[in-house]
Amino acid sequence: MGHSGRERAHLDRLLVALVHGLRLLAHLPSSFVRGGLRVAVCVAVTACWPLLPLRRRIRSAGSRVAPWRWGWSLGGNLASLLGRAPHLQTSGLPPAGESGALLLAAHCGPWEAGAAELARRGLRPLVIAAPWPRLPRTEALVRDLRRALGVRSLPRGREALALATRHLRAGGWVVVLVDSLHPNRTGRRPVPFVDELVGAPDGLVAWSARQGAALYTATSAGDTFTVERLRSAGLAARLPRSETEGLADRVVQHLARAARARPWEWAWVRALAVCTLTILPFGCAQEPGLPPLPLDHEAWRADMTDLHWEGDMDQGPLSFDARVARVRLVDDQWAGGFEEVRLVWSGEHRLEVRGATALGTFPGGPLTVHGVRFSIDGVDGAAETLTWTRGRRLTCGGCPLETLAERLPEAP
Repeated sequence: MGHSGRERAHLDRLLVALVHGLRLLAHLPSSFVRGGLRVAVCVAVTACWPLLPLRRRIRSAGSRVAPWRWGWSLGGNLASLLGRAPHLQTSGLPPAGESGALLLAAHCGPWEAGAAELARRGLRPLVIAAPWPRLPRTEALVRDLRRALGVRSLPRGREALALATRHLRAGGWVVVLVDSLHPNRTGRRPVPFVDELVGAPDGLVAWSARQGAALYTATSAGDTFTVERLRSAGLAARLPRSETEGLADRVVQHLARAARARPWEWAWVRALAVCTLTILPFGCAQEPGLPPLPLDHEAWRADMTDLHWEGDMDQGPLSFDARVARVRLVDDQWAGGFEEVRLVWSGEHRLEVRGATALGTFPGGPLTVHGVRFSIDGVDGAAETLTWTRGRRLTCGGCPLETLAERLPEAP
């Protein structure tokens, strides 16, 4: 049976209280805390092992996992979250200050300690994680715990692309654990991973290339953390579909090999979500479906505030500001709605357009602005709507701006 909303809320509060209680152990020696937590999780997992669907999944995958070893691995990651992340033996990590990169990994080995290792190296990791819609308080607490380790965590959703893109362009690293990507979504390309299918990270690979960022994959096992570069940083580019899919397949196959080699250190992701709900005294649970991370870059949505853009376009420098933007990315253009907009062309002539709202595409256009007030070379005016298209054609139903804009030279 599944949980009611009230039971899930109680479980959410119980998990938060449990974690806060465990944090009281912070003054104890690290080795004692790590060992104690691992033993506690081992006992809990072993006691509930007959009830967990994980046993069936492990057998069907042809693997062998002792419950105490699986619990030992999970306990180590819990200890890392509580601020007791061990220093790992690393290889392949670039020096601090290297430009931003996308790192694709899996829930294998000490993944929490691996993220902390990136932070120690000054690479400023931003983890895009599967949301926990049934456990919002616990999800928020986990984000706070990671932040204390120097790891920023963001639940995937509408804001993820905008924030991740800004972080990447500012030189930070974006981390995505691909073994939780659901394959049964429109536009997804399912690929095998250990005992199931996952969604191939085609869109993530293409997105990193469009940002000119390097692409890495990472595996962790025992006390080691190994990073491998699959594509170097360079100019922003559109990869051919064959190359995109080839890189994505390499990532999934590499991570799957690591998980199959040490199945007791892989979280068996969906089974872990079930374990969270089953291991505590709230009955049994069905496997929840995790919300998807959009793999097609055009499926990303973003809500932004205080958007600012500037660059050279048509007759000269252009700046664009919007107090609020609700947009998606289409062919490298922001498409959607904007509020309290301001466009300023500078050059031989200065044109400023302000509007209450705008709909369309920027910076490529067309963009239709509503509630317009404009100023060109000191001449002010107003219009109900104004449409701007690439090449600097301004139409506003015959308002004076159309005539005044003719003073500006045509775009090349």
